[in-house]
Amino acid sequence: EDIDVIARPLRMTLSGIDSSLITTAMTEEYQGRSATIYLAFVNPETNALVDTPETVWEGRMDSMSIEISRGQATINLSCEPRLRREPRIARYSSEDQQLAYATDTFFDLVMTIPTFKGFWGARTSQYGNQFPANLPWQPRD
Repeated sequence: EDIDVIARPLRMTLSGIDSSLITTAMTEEYQGRSATIYLAFVNPETNALVDTPETVWEGRMDSMSIEISRGQATINLSCEPRLRREPRIARYSSEDQQLAYATDTFFDLVMTIPTFKGFWGARTSQYGNQFPANLPWQPRD
């Protein structure tokens, strides 16, 4: 882990497995599959979970490498964090705001920004080419 708030990839290693399982690992469709790491406490006498496991990392499987030596195999699996692959779903528009808060009108006049004429002192500043006629307010001359 790092102090930065950055979605970093994770590398998991499974070592000491029988090399006969390598064929299964090589032919399995793994890319894009879900990968989840849980933190759980186990009762040492009964080997039962003490409580509900807590999710500490979620992501998707990305790439795998396999090393074989003396009949033993090591599989390294790189996973991308869930946050890195999720698309940005919200836009700063009235429609998206209405989906979250039906009565909110904060973004209703965003479409007027490109054609806004602002008056500051004696000088006029203008953005765009024309001013829409259907606004509830009109600029002063």
